[in-house]
Amino acid sequence: MPIYQRCPHKGCKSDQSLKNKKCSRCAQPLPRENKTYKLIIWHNNQTVTRIFSGPLEKAKNLEAKIKAELVEGLYYDRRKKAPTLHQIWKQYHLWSQKNNKGWYSYLSTYNANIKKPFGKKELDKISSSDIRKFILNLENKNRSPKHIKNVLALFRRLYNFSIEEDLYKGHCPIKKKHIPRIPRREPETLSPEQLGSLWNACEKNQDYQVGAIVKFLTLTGRRRGEALGLLWQDVDVAKATYTIRDTKSGHDETLPMNQWTMKLLKQHPRVMKSAYVFPDNNGDMRKEINKEWKKIKQLAGLPDNFRLHALRHAFASFLVSEGVDLYIVQKLLAHKSIAMTEKYAHLANKKLQEGAQVMDQILEDALSGENKADSIS
Repeated sequence: MPIYQRCPHKGCKSDQSLKNKKCSRCAQPLPRENKTYKLIIWHNNQTVTRIFSGPLEKAKNLEAKIKAELVEGLYYDRRKKAPTLHQIWKQYHLWSQKNNKGWYSYLSTYNANIKKPFGKKELDKISSSDIRKFILNLENKNRSPKHIKNVLALFRRLYNFSIEEDLYKGHCPIKKKHIPRIPRREPETLSPEQLGSLWNACEKNQDYQVGAIVKFLTLTGRRRGEALGLLWQDVDVAKATYTIRDTKSGHDETLPMNQWTMKLLKQHPRVMKSAYVFPDNNGDMRKEINKEWKKIKQLAGLPDNFRLHALRHAFASFLVSEGVDLYIVQKLLAHKSIAMTEKYAHLANKKLQEGAQVMDQILEDALSGENKADSIS
């Protein structure tokens, strides 16, 4: 398994013994550093030829690696053209539509962030340096760390999918150090006054369906997709329950309805021939409500950055603040584990503190009563 050094001089490019200091063909001196090597590896009548630029030690390591892969039957000729990222995306998108509830958000993330800069690039042509520049560009556009993290997560999914499906045998250029840290923040919530303003805005909104969706999310703490996918057959007014199919935790969840939710659904008109509670204009499952949600926010006077998902946080925050046990809140939110619900624990601690302070008043009342008795005597 020979390794040759290549003559770098134009018009020559011949292969030379590692011992040579001059080219045996053109008589020009061979470089002492920044050499290029030609590797020839044989195994079971299979020949692999590679050109490598770098230290001799790394060339020997590459030679040993290829030899080992040939012996184990795992060798992949990386000179073959790798698929483009968009070719992988098209296959992943088809798979995701059948297997992943988040496929629609992935489509939006890919089209808005990844397709233009990387879609036409082959997977092995995207480097860690490209990723660093890409992240810097997103930061310059004032994209949040969470947004960047979500984009990189989809990027990694595409590479992992290509490797798992044996479409690509290289490596993902995104490293752990590229993933931005997300600063922990308090869950978004609403004040009682904001809750009232939001409710009135839903009443006034021209699209009654979207107004009803926002009300439903506020009353139940459901995720957007769970509300949009709710079917009339899964609403049981007689038992005051509704069922969410195939939740994020992977199970169907039958949950109790409060009186306001029952009133909302009883009064909510059914769209002819539609199985969905909150369908689009064609009676199909609604995909987005972003435009109408922005109108409702403005009408309610809520901050521009207040997210629809924050209604879920508000639901949990209201319950915990009123002393509802975290375990009950976990079940109502259909969290897979109590750890996901514990971010609201500080609100329960405030309630405990208020409870502990009741003793202050009891003692003060007792002492004031004792003082009154002393003054009378």
